[in-house]
Amino acid sequence: MEMKKKIIIGLAVLLIAISCGKKEEKNADKNNPEKTVTEASKDSGNISENEIKKYTEYISLKNVPNEEEWQDSFKEVFTREFSDEKGEFKKPSAKGIESIIKTEDTVNIFSEYVKDLEENIKKEPKFDEVDKSAEGLVQSLNNEKNVITEIVDYYKNKKYEKDNFEEGKKLAEKYKNVTEERKNSYNAYSAALDKLSEKIGDKIVKKAETDGKTAMASLVKYVNEANNFVNTAFAKENLKFDKEEVKKLKELHLKMQESYLKLKETTDEAAAKEGINAEEFKEIKKNSEELLENADKMIKAAENNAQKDVAIYASKFLNAHSKTVDGYNIISAKK
Repeated sequence: MEMKKKIIIGLAVLLIAISCGKKEEKNADKNNPEKTVTEASKDSGNISENEIKKYTEYISLKNVPNEEEWQDSFKEVFTREFSDEKGEFKKPSAKGIESIIKTEDTVNIFSEYVKDLEENIKKEPKFDEVDKSAEGLVQSLNNEKNVITEIVDYYKNKKYEKDNFEEGKKLAEKYKNVTEERKNSYNAYSAALDKLSEKIGDKIVKKAETDGKTAMASLVKYVNEANNFVNTAFAKENLKFDKEEVKKLKELHLKMQESYLKLKETTDEAAAKEGINAEEFKEIKKNSEELLENADKMIKAAENNAQKDVAIYASKFLNAHSKTVDGYNIISAKK
C-alpha cells in the first residue's frame, strides 16, 4: 500500500507541474489573438487541473479495498467461524457468534468508502467508463453492506435459536453471492481505471515531448510501464500465476524493457539540460536494471512453479521498484 501511495504522489506532483505549464500557455494565448484554430486544437491533449484531481482521487480509492482493515473485518471472521474447508456454511460456535457481532462496525468502513466514491463520480470532467464502473462498485458495496447488517442482526438478536440456523444458511449463501458480485465490480473498476491511467500517462509523455523534454518523457513512460507490471503481478495475493497470467507478465516485462532502453539511451547531459540531476538520473537507471532482472527471474520461477523463488524475486523486484519510484518522485517534485 505504501508503495502505491508513492506512485500516486509522484504522478500528482508531475501532473500539477504540467498543469501549471498549461496555465502559462493559456495566459500567453490571451496575448496572442492571432493564434489559429488549428494551433488551439493541439491543446486538446493537455490535462486540466480538475482532470488531475479526479484521476488521482480515483487512483487512491482503487487501493482502499486492499487495505488491512478491510481484510481483518467481517469477511475474515465469517470465513473462519462460519465456513468449512469447502466454503460451505457451518454452524458457528458461541465464540464465533460473539466475534461476528463485534464486527458490526464494518459497515462504517463500507459507508465511508462509498461516500468518497460517490463524491468523486459526480466531479467534472466525466470519465465515462470509470464513472460507470465506479457506480457498479458502489451498488455492489451497498448490497454487501446490507447483507452484513442482516447477518449481524440475525445473530445479535439470537434468531438462530428459533430456526436452528436455517436463515443463517440462507444468509451465508447470500453473503457469498454479494462478495462475488463486489469482486467482479471491483475488477471492472480496476480495469477501467488502468485504461484511464494509460491515457493519462500518454498525455503526460506527449506533453513532455511537445515541450522538448525527451528525458522526462522517457522517464515517465518507463515508470508507467513498471507500474503496470506491479499492478498486474501483485494483484495476485498468493503470487501464483497460470499460463495466461505468465504470458501477460511477459508482455508487460517486454514493454518495460523497451521503455527502459529509450531511457538508457538518454544521456546524463541531455537530462541535465531539462533540469534533471545527473546523479539522480544515474541512480534510477541503476535501480531499473535491478528491477528488470528480478522481474525476469520472477516470471521464469512462475513458469517453473517454483513458488519459493517467485516470492524471493518478487521481494527483490519490489525493493528495486520502490527505489525507482522514490527517485522518480524526487525528480518530479523539482519540475
